[in-house]
Amino acid sequence: MIVNRSLDQAGPATLTVYFRQSSGASPALDAALARSSSSTSGASPAPEPTQDERVVTIDMKHQRSEAILGEFLEKTGAVPVAPNQREDADLRELEHRRALAAVDRERTRKVIAEARREAAMLAQARTDAVGASAE
Repeated sequence: MIVNRSLDQAGPATLTVYFRQSSGASPALDAALARSSSSTSGASPAPEPTQDERVVTIDMKHQRSEAILGEFLEKTGAVPVAPNQREDADLRELEHRRALAAVDRERTRKVIAEARREAAMLAQARTDAVGASAE
């Protein structure tokens, strides 16, 4: 996978997917196409498609992810895959852990707030005591 990002928000935002029509490519080409690289300066240009590759391009500029996915499914013929039973169980477990984490965060927030309130009361009491002894 080759990913090029840019800070130029006015530039294009294009997703390009290459589909190889035949599987008789050379090992060198397979290795070149299988490499992953990333750049924020356009230093990792995608290779030109070979003769046996079909190219699908999707303009993602100002598009919501649902629209991009819909166009991807339409243009590529891809089919969404539903999670299997194990993946469903993993997702339920993840959601359960997220709920527990939210409860823990709230409990911790309350403990910290109480500790800060007590520290402020002690500081105020010390200030009052210092002021009273000075009189």
